[in-house]
Amino acid sequence: SDVAASHDAVIGTAVDQEREDELRREMHATIKKVTEDMSGGSFAFNTAIAALMKLNNSCILAAQNGVKRETLAEVVATIASLLLPFAPHVASEVYHQLTGEHVWKQPWPVADEAWLHLDTAGVAFRVDGRKRGRLAVGRGGRDGGRSRVRGRGRPDGREKAGREGR
Repeated sequence: SDVAASHDAVIGTAVDQEREDELRREMHATIKKVTEDMSGGSFAFNTAIAALMKLNNSCILAAQNGVKRETLAEVVATIASLLLPFAPHVASEVYHQLTGEHVWKQPWPVADEAWLHLDTAGVAFRVDGRKRGRLAVGRGGRDGGRSRVRGRGRPDGREKAGREGR
């Protein structure tokens, strides 16, 4: 029973590529975090479980807002793989339902470093000390992207309305 291909290709309202990319980036960050927490003798179970819970919450939001079914299935299968040391019975059942395979026969997930580096940064802007919104700004350049922020307003005009509403 391949859940990833069993229904519509999209879950939620409509696919948003930025949302898909953010979910994949968060998946790879979680793989890295759980792997680090479980290796080196530290065995930081609580922070590993917290990272898995955070990724699970991101999956729920992505499913509500629009994501490809195959992407969501991949992320949930990864959560099941990472959950195996903590809750083996639940993890193996979820993984088997999603993929038809046994999780204990699969290699440990490996984080893709390319997904861990952001190409954009979120920058909050304020008017009169009150937060009015966020901008996604590309990184790079000699000044770290600052020149792209200066003089740039929100396309929806909220910062202008904030200045005029004084």
